[in-house]
Amino acid sequence: MQFLTYLFYKAHPITLTVSSSNGFHLRPIAQFVALSKTLASSVRITLRGKSVDAKNISAILALSLEKGDSFTLTTRGKNALSHLHELQTLFETLMRDEVEIKTLKKEKHTYKTLTLKGESLAQGIVIGEVVHYRTQTHQSQNNLSFEEAIKKSLHELTQNPNSISLAQKELLLSLREKAQNILQLESLITQESHRLKGTAHASKISDYADILQRVQRHLGVEEKMILPQTPFILVADDLLPSQIEFLSTYPPLRGIILQQTSSTSHTAILLRACGIASLLADAPLLNEHQTIILDTYAGVILPHPSPKDREIAQLFQDKKTQENLIAHDKRFES
Repeated sequence: MQFLTYLFYKAHPITLTVSSSNGFHLRPIAQFVALSKTLASSVRITLRGKSVDAKNISAILALSLEKGDSFTLTTRGKNALSHLHELQTLFETLMRDEVEIKTLKKEKHTYKTLTLKGESLAQGIVIGEVVHYRTQTHQSQNNLSFEEAIKKSLHELTQNPNSISLAQKELLLSLREKAQNILQLESLITQESHRLKGTAHASKISDYADILQRVQRHLGVEEKMILPQTPFILVADDLLPSQIEFLSTYPPLRGIILQQTSSTSHTAILLRACGIASLLADAPLLNEHQTIILDTYAGVILPHPSPKDREIAQLFQDKKTQENLIAHDKRFES
């Protein structure tokens, strides 16, 4: 059928340019692919001599399109020209509506002891004991087939209608076309993750890992975080988007320090949305149960806070609380 399309129908190309500072990343790609799949025409994207199917989200993501990159979008088939205009309109809308993720401005501090600096992902100021990320594998008897586990995962992602879940849904649909069992899915995810390493979209590797864990859970294998019941600050290389959703409802959590993520990752976006004080920083010297101050307004960690530092942190926290209350009271003012 595809051969006949190429034989009898003229190709309609157009050059499009990525104008968003965030690049053409997973969430807008998912919307673009969702529309492409509804069209009878073949749709392809060509960049630097490489052509991929625009109905395959993983293939577009692997192109790692950044701001300023120009690519050729080509449709071929019945009504191909009108389909090209539809996709062009959507792409330009996605680029126009993208909100730039800006680095949070750091505030000056007057702490007296050593500080470790980092990049603020979500603002806050907290005191707590360090807990390093650990998980434990739980296995349970499960009679679901691989296809049933896929369907349940897709249903969950559909029921959670935020842009990140919908993007992961498109990713899973793409993987499902090539994977017939869990081992093939694991292999595919390993391959796709490897393709993203070192690219502008490397932070989206966590979305592939998130999808795999979701399917595995429906097959009776679940990775659970080992967390204390007392106030703590979690230190991890990176976390999955679904783990942030869980941690946002876990009362003892005070803050998070991540060592291998980016401000544009879905994990960082959810941290900001959930209001969890979090910092991107290299923190190899923090010991388990060590009490620290995490001040993401100033973008610092205090590994050994003095009594004076605690007093400064408390005063600053009180000040921010008061500012937030005033802002809340004036939220309806012009």
